[in-house]
Parts: sequence; C-alpha cells; structure tokens
Amino acid sequence: MKTDTVPIAEEQSRVIGAEMPAMLTAQELGAVLRCSRRTIYRLIQAGHLPPPCRLGTMVRWSSSAVQAWIEAGCPKNGKF
Repeated sequence: MKTDTVPIAEEQSRVIGAEMPAMLTAQELGAVLRCSRRTIYRLIQAGHLPPPCRLGTMVRWSSSAVQAWIEAGCPKNGKF
C-alpha cells in the first residue's frame, strides 16, 4: 500500500534546501526531523533537542545549531 508523502517531502525540501531560514519554527523543525510539532515539544521536555530561542511568545531554533546537532549524531542532551 502506497502512502502519499508529497506534502511532507515538499515541506522538508523547502526547509532543508538552499533557502533554509536562519531560525526554524516548530513546524519547520518537525519537517526537517519528519515528526509532528507535538513530538518536537515532547523532545524538548525530554532534553533531546538543542534549546530553542524564545522571542516573546515565539519559539525558534537556530538552523545552524540544528544542523550541528544532527551532524553530531543527535546527542540526547541537545549539546554537542
């Protein structure tokens, strides 16, 4: 049975592509990691992701920090 993953693939290619924004939203980070926004917040609570930047009520992740974290093998404590 074939599943339709075009929306995820399009979002992921938009986020990962050459035009990757400096700061990622939870939805964009979820597209990079191929998980839901809720899972992103669960990973934060468990200490698995690099810490986000809080700008007022907005929560963002540095794309360079996320990339370095991924290249380091996604260490559990989010530090690399």
